[in-house]
Parts: sequence; structure tokens; C-alpha cells
Amino acid sequence: MPVSVCIINTKLHIREGIGAMNEYIFFDAGLRDRFVEYAGKQGAVCELREDTMGLVVAVAEDLSDDLVDTLEARYDELQDEQSDLMSRVEGGLGK
Repeated sequence: MPVSVCIINTKLHIREGIGAMNEYIFFDAGLRDRFVEYAGKQGAVCELREDTMGLVVAVAEDLSDDLVDTLEARYDELQDEQSDLMSRVEGGLGK
């Protein structure tokens, strides 16, 4: 089964892949860990792995629509933080 990638405003959003999992990609371990902690508090079980694109968090695809919406909203918040981090690093503030 091919993997599809959705890019929104130059940031990777959600990949749906093999094994009926939704995958969220992060480029910062701290942000990934915050997402995993949040997802766990919502009752979602996460699988973690690294791949060539970044740090991947996979959650079951068969979650309730409300929980998926909640996780996606949190992911969007953390991706905004990721963009801010990248801007600071690229702009020289992270040096």
C-alpha cells in the first residue's frame, strides 16, 4: 500500500500508512514528547519511531472522530511551535 503525504504550508502534516495507523511527524524530540504525553492523557496509544523524514508518532486509525480531531488540533499547535523554532534557528537566533 503506498504512503500518502500531506504538506500544508511547507510542513508535513499527517501521513496515513500501512497498518491502519495515522502518523504524525516531528522534527524536535521535545515537541514529539509533548504530543505523546497529551495523546496518552486522551487515551490514545502511541508507537514511536524515527525515519529518514523525522520523528514519527503513530496512533491507531480507528480512534473516534472526536479524538482524532483533538489530536490533530494539538498537532497543529505543536507544528506552529516547530515553525517558530525553525525560524529562530534559520534566522540565527538559535546559534
